[in-house]
Amino acid sequence: HGDRFGPECSESLMHKVGIDSKKVLQCTSTDTEKKLLFERANTAWSTQALRINGWRYSGTLDADLVTRAICSGFVKQPDICKQIAWSVNPFTGERVEQGISLRTAALVAVLGSCTLCVAMLFYKRSLTAHLSRTLREEVMLEVRNQIDTYKQLPSEERALRR
Repeated sequence: HGDRFGPECSESLMHKVGIDSKKVLQCTSTDTEKKLLFERANTAWSTQALRINGWRYSGTLDADLVTRAICSGFVKQPDICKQIAWSVNPFTGERVEQGISLRTAALVAVLGSCTLCVAMLFYKRSLTAHLSRTLREEVMLEVRNQIDTYKQLPSEERALRR
């Protein structure tokens, strides 16, 4: 496959996506040595290093992630970035929508509310049982105290009668 790479393939691809190949060729012919000297002076930090817009890219060297990193460097993203910047399942290659739908968010909110209500009901039942036990113990202690006081009265009266 000798025609997959090289100047012919490059120019054909630039023409296909709407890039002025003459400007690119002019840039590479005039600035090639300067750019190569700059890259030689600014060596990479690893064997698989990548610089994007002058910044070191340290993420996984996956085509989708690198494309996103390149597109994130634009203030006003080109249309191609908006088309490419979808999440892709690496196992199936299918596009995946980001985020959750409004329906899913509403379902989660309803389920969360229901769970909260059930938890509050159990808390109320537990609190009511605890208060009931505490009140019963308080009343029983008070009754015992009053009975003990009542039992002492007759003996005191007998002592007074003598």
